Amino acid sequence: MPLYSDVLQNTNSNAPCLNVNDLQIQGFGIFADTAARDALNATIRTEGYLACMNDSDKVYIYTSSSTADVDWTNTANWQLTGVDTLIGLTDTPAGYGTTGQVLTTNGTDAATWEDAPSPVGIDLALNTRDTAYAVPGDHEGTVLSIGAASLTVGTVYYWNGSDWADANAGAVATADGLMGVATDTGVSPDVLVSGIIQLASVPGSAGDVLYLDTTNGTLTATAPTGSTQIVRVMGHNLDGSRIYFNPSSDWLEIV
Repeated sequence: MPLYSDVLQNTNSNAPCLNVNDLQIQGFGIFADTAARDALNATIRTEGYLACMNDSDKVYIYTSSSTADVDWTNTANWQLTGVDTLIGLTDTPAGYGTTGQVLTTNGTDAATWEDAPSPVGIDLALNTRDTAYAVPGDHEGTVLSIGAASLTVGTVYYWNGSDWADANAGAVATADGLMGVATDTGVSPDVLVSGIIQLASVPGSAGDVLYLDTTNGTLTATAPTGSTQIVRVMGHNLDGSRIYFNPSSDWLEIV
């Protein structure tokens, strides 16, 4: 393996995969296992040598200035790069963390693995799922965390300017505003304003357009027809148990 003849610059002077003295990779090889690495010809061994190990999918750098067999085969002279060893930190994080964790530093000399923060805001969040829908209220999409009313999962509400109230297609005042579906039962649960949610029952058949109903907090697959009633598309029946909730900004009053 020939040495690199030119200096390879790196903006991070502590990059563990580079020789910290002159920022130069001295040599590189891909090995099936430790035995294959130990058997590398002595004439091309060098301090700063990078070894990619196929059996562990890890990369190590050789840190000793001696390339004699006794030193080359000493695992203490091979530093794991890019995972456990953080140059400049006196308190390195243990292990590799777990799925979803992030590596957090204190800005000086310590680092820890921590659970990633939930992607939520104060009043608005975009929720996604990584498990199958199972029970009413399971959802993903844009949700609001506002209001203090006690709500019921699956019920459609409108925002009256200070809290959530039952939506109803029987009058403009209860049908023309911001709409949402409660994702849980209780005081101040999240309210889905756009996205997918599972309900205890969904009107119509899969694929049907859904409208706001003249019964408080419900949807219908049949557009209202009565005088002064409001026709407003609220979404679609996805598969008989879930709906795509996306209330139209347009509505019609029947005269």
